[in-house]
Order: sequence, then C-alpha cells, then structure tokens
Amino acid sequence: MSETTPADAPRSQQAIFIAGVVVLAVAVAGALYFLLQMDMPTVFAIVVGILIAALAIGRFYLVAKHQLF
Repeated sequence: MSETTPADAPRSQQAIFIAGVVVLAVAVAGALYFLLQMDMPTVFAIVVGILIAALAIGRFYLVAKHQLF
C-alpha cells in the first residue's frame, strides 16, 4: 500500500491551502498592527516566525505519522 504525500494532493487543494495560509498571515499581521499597535518590522518578524514554526510543526507531524505509526 503506497502512502500519499502532500505533493500527491490535487493542485486545487494545494492552492486552497496556500491561500488559507496567506489569509491567516495577513489576519495575524493586521491584528498585531491595529489592535496591539506594534511597529511594522516587529509584526513582520512575528508573522514570519509563526509561519516558519507552522512549517516545522507540519513537517514533524508528517515525519512522525509516516515513520512511527
């Protein structure tokens, strides 16, 4: 039985995922900028850090799921 990878997903599903990530990043940036009155470089640093952490957590989940179970 072959296992599926994120690359095997249909292009439309990948596009929806990428669009969702972009919308989430913009929403977080807007909330930090307008609600907490943070400086723009700080907002960008936080958003980029969150995106990198999300990628790392997602990669860890995929590796753990396919290697451990």
